[in-house]
Amino acid sequence: MKHLKGKINMKAVNFMHFLSRRSINFAVCCSLAGAIAVMTFMNTQAQAGFNDSGLGARTAGMGQAFSAVSNDANAINTNPAGLAGLVNPELSASYGKLFTGLGDDSKIGQGYFGLAFPARQYVPGVIGIGWDELRLSEAYCETVFTGAYADTIYPGLSVGGSLKYLRKTYVSDGYTESDPLFAGNGYAKSGLGIDLGGLYRVNENYTVALVFKNINRPDMGLGSEDRLPVQARAGAAYWLKKGLVDLDVAVSGGGYDVSVGAERMFQGRYLFRLGFLAGNDSKRNASLGFGSRFGAVNFDYSFTLPLAGVAGTTGSHRLAFGFKFGEAERDADEEARRASAAAIRDAKARLAEQEEQIKALEQKVREQEEAAKRAAEEAAAKAAEQAAALELSTVPVTVIEPAAPKAAADAALELLKEELERSRKEAESFRERLLTLEEGRKAKAAAAPAARSGAYVVQEGDTLESIAAKVYGDGSKWPSIYKANAGSVGRGGTVKPGQTLAIP
Repeated sequence: MKHLKGKINMKAVNFMHFLSRRSINFAVCCSLAGAIAVMTFMNTQAQAGFNDSGLGARTAGMGQAFSAVSNDANAINTNPAGLAGLVNPELSASYGKLFTGLGDDSKIGQGYFGLAFPARQYVPGVIGIGWDELRLSEAYCETVFTGAYADTIYPGLSVGGSLKYLRKTYVSDGYTESDPLFAGNGYAKSGLGIDLGGLYRVNENYTVALVFKNINRPDMGLGSEDRLPVQARAGAAYWLKKGLVDLDVAVSGGGYDVSVGAERMFQGRYLFRLGFLAGNDSKRNASLGFGSRFGAVNFDYSFTLPLAGVAGTTGSHRLAFGFKFGEAERDADEEARRASAAAIRDAKARLAEQEEQIKALEQKVREQEEAAKRAAEEAAAKAAEQAAALELSTVPVTVIEPAAPKAAADAALELLKEELERSRKEAESFRERLLTLEEGRKAKAAAAPAARSGAYVVQEGDTLESIAAKVYGDGSKWPSIYKANAGSVGRGGTVKPGQTLAIP
């Protein structure tokens, strides 16, 4: 039993003491037998586990200050109410190596997978499913399967809930097999947990959130009752044009922590994050993260370093991958829209250039016509002078042919008129092309709802009423669109060109 006690205690102390969101008060009673040490490990683990708010790399990079953001598939875990703001299906997957460099070479890994998808053709809200697993190699494993649902119940206000299947498992080996505790209770314990969350968009710049986790306090004790504590988390976020700042306060089991995080985007696709977390148990964590967005795909990385309360670790690393199923299509639509706009601009520029050329040619024609008129007048005057000279002269006079300069002027004028006619025909073709392009853009905008079921890309001049008229054929149905997008439209229902709206 001495080997069992040593193994479990070492793993428990490292694992439990170094998990930043799973702080414990692990008491090792050296006078107790190995079975007591095992039971202590189990009970403290149950209290500490199943309460993580930082599964994704983005969340961890912001110091777990994310409850008032929760605008991606990670909302399944952080705040289920945030799912209501999703327009298209999203998935997220991440893996973390937690608290690397522990003295006993313990390996703590965490995996997460989440999928969120609007189901408005069947129900009015958004559904999310998730799986995560926390594993201490050769000792212990926590697994959570989550089903979540969220909807907008009032303009700007979304609520959501999740039902979690919780399961903890202990490794069966030579030590645990000889212990009567496991012989009588098995190596696993399961339970159901319930989370509830709310997210309110005060205006375009501010959101606030309130989340309660494990509100039913599921019993996860093995051999004796051990209920998970309720966690209450409140958050507020300030949204910038290219970034955001979030502040969270969490209370659980008599302890609390405060976290603040920030995210900033550069060049439209690269992100930088910072976070800091402090708790009443001397816990201090600093985090940083990086991210990138390439169309529908995103990659994120985070690093968390304990500054106080934890020793003997070089920090935690998380790497995440995400995919937004409608993003590639939106990017294609946006690229097509930009190409169409560029073609229209080019056609307008060429038409303007052609019209300038026409004006210049018309001016030249007028000048040439005046020159031809003057040449004709000069030729007539010269002919009159010659006629008068012939009448008065008694000697032969050489007659100068006046038709040559007039013919040259007429030929130059004819060439200019031909060039002017060609320019006018080219200008007309540019006008027809421009008209075709503009009609095509309007047709695509009108057909956007039909081409992309459940979503609409806002065009210049659109309002919720005009969109409802396009989508439903009835502008009075705009409140349905407003309700489905209350978390993303502006105050009073204002929308912006290029914005994607969910169509219920």
